[in-house]
Amino acid sequence: MIVGFLIFPLSLLAQEMEKSREWEKHQIKFTPTRIFDPVHPGIEFGYEYRYGRFSSQISVAYLFEIIQHNYNTYNGFHIKFEEKFFFKKQPDNNVVKFYLSAEVSYNYIEQNDYRKFLPAEYKQLDWEEQEQYTYRRNFDLQRQTIITNCKFGLQIKIKKLILDPNIGMGLGFHNVVYYNKLHPDDILFDNSRHLNVYTMVDKEGFKVLPNFTVAFKIGYTF
Repeated sequence: MIVGFLIFPLSLLAQEMEKSREWEKHQIKFTPTRIFDPVHPGIEFGYEYRYGRFSSQISVAYLFEIIQHNYNTYNGFHIKFEEKFFFKKQPDNNVVKFYLSAEVSYNYIEQNDYRKFLPAEYKQLDWEEQEQYTYRRNFDLQRQTIITNCKFGLQIKIKKLILDPNIGMGLGFHNVVYYNKLHPDDILFDNSRHLNVYTMVDKEGFKVLPNFTVAFKIGYTF
């Protein structure tokens, strides 16, 4: 009887610990890495629904500069849909689940900046010679971007807490329109000899660029 009295509460504790590892269907998430995004910074929240070996996630973000301030003004929004496929059928009490996913997102940005421009008639000169003909000007920019990525990630469950780090790559389809330029044909000027992500993304017109993503989400499951 004494042994049973000692074992019974221990078995109840073990059952409760096992239940805490079960995976619920719903997750509400926050993305801290969105704050430090060099191209689309902001505040992002998302919702994920699990069904079998799959889950669907939708995320929305208000885009604005929080840490870095590369522009006079910068604001917009972001919306993303992601479909996840989890590796082999895993017991619901697993603490870690690995997955592959595909995502598509849309970003809309309006910004004002103060940058160097080069008059169109000097485009054929070497960049050393171009420098003397440049001028600085405030201008408005509208950027719309569709991004598609394939990603690898894992979800870690600690009671009701979900940790979701992931990494991936894909393509970004950018369409950029300038307003308030001095002359319509003048071009954005950059004499940097190193890769400048801001010049690449902000260049006027339509372009397709490679996209790399590293993200970390933290959430609550229920």
